[in-house]
Amino acid sequence: MPAIQQTGFFAYDDQFSMIDLVYDPPNKLLYLHGRTNEFIGIAIYRIKDKQYMTKFPILISPLNQIEAVFAFTNRLITSSPPGFVYQWDFENRSAIYLPLPALSISPGLDRIRRIACFSPGDALAVGIADQSIKILNGALDTIIHSLTVSETDDFYHATFSPDGSRLLAATGRESDPGTDNLIRIYETKNFDALRDIHGHTDSVWYADFSPDGRRIVSASRDGTAKVWNTDTGEMVSEFVGHATGVIYARFFPDGRRVLSADNDHRAYIWDAQTARIEQTFDSIHLPARLSPDGHYLFAGTEVWDIAAGQIIKTLDGIAKDLLCLALSPDGSLLLTSESEGLTKVWKVREHILKPAGIEDFEMY
Repeated sequence: MPAIQQTGFFAYDDQFSMIDLVYDPPNKLLYLHGRTNEFIGIAIYRIKDKQYMTKFPILISPLNQIEAVFAFTNRLITSSPPGFVYQWDFENRSAIYLPLPALSISPGLDRIRRIACFSPGDALAVGIADQSIKILNGALDTIIHSLTVSETDDFYHATFSPDGSRLLAATGRESDPGTDNLIRIYETKNFDALRDIHGHTDSVWYADFSPDGRRIVSASRDGTAKVWNTDTGEMVSEFVGHATGVIYARFFPDGRRVLSADNDHRAYIWDAQTARIEQTFDSIHLPARLSPDGHYLFAGTEVWDIAAGQIIKTLDGIAKDLLCLALSPDGSLLLTSESEGLTKVWKVREHILKPAGIEDFEMY
């Protein structure tokens, strides 16, 4: 980025589109709020030596559910607007722009729009591009493989197995009926496809491995959640208790039970082998996420104690749906993003689970 050019009291940068500018006379600093082709946020410019001292990225709009993911090291990666990918480091309270490498391979045709997941240990990551999924290194600066899962579907969900040896990619469409509606399993040494799993009649919106990696649970727009044998691709069980599209399904740590949630604001806990209902949650808020230890259900701004079947906390004291809710892999951090534009990251144990009032909370 070139140095700011000055004309009297007016300053401009031929690549920095400014929304606001504040001048600090004692320190001879300019605080610039604006954007470039790769940065949206606030920049501090030192007039004395005509240099940018630092840049602070900011979110200019709420995050959607697919636009935030935590790495296993608790780094937060956000992809909003599409193509603007930032890494947020909460230990050091810093954020950096990540120039993803897809443009150097196929300019303008197959750009990486968001980061979907990381492998255990953060050695690999999956980027969702316009026409494919990209396997990246953990630093997100090198493409290792490019995989085409579907020629027709444009929505992908991806996740690694707990031991990192396999990757699944589920396909569909976010709003319209899907076409292929498949789950493809890859091995992660050479990323050869091992098998395709067919069985849903509409988009597969979510899928995940069991804790031992031997089964997969899938959630579909067709109103069903299904458990599959990873090695054979055969269906183990089918849960048909949902009245509308199923948007989330995840195994409990014991591998015996599954929690699934639908667009009708209901969640069920059911036996993964028999599909028998064990517990029902009516009128929950969305999105819904199961804590890694299986003790809590995060549903919109409400936190449920699963064993008690009761709401134990309402974030900010207001029960409502959110646009985005994401948990770190160890369950220690929770991201919430509201339609009103406010995005927060909470320390789960300190801010949510301790017996204190909401007035005592301090978000990052």
